[in-house]
Amino acid sequence: MKTIRAGFIGAGSIAGVHLKYLASRKDVEVAALCDLDERILEEKRAAYGGRGFIDYQTMLCEESLDAVWLCTPP
Repeated sequence: MKTIRAGFIGAGSIAGVHLKYLASRKDVEVAALCDLDERILEEKRAAYGGRGFIDYQTMLCEESLDAVWLCTPP
């Protein structure tokens, strides 16, 4: 079974719902999280793993991801 490497742009609010679900799956690895709020970023990294970034472009360049969730405010 292939593991899907997931990344998140925006780790607060609704991202928590998606992260909780993905963490329950054996075929998904939370590989990268990006958020401007370093407190939220570290909180989510501690709970779900993955590398942390404050710049989404750096995250996309440095990580090989299969899927990215865009969880920013509307």
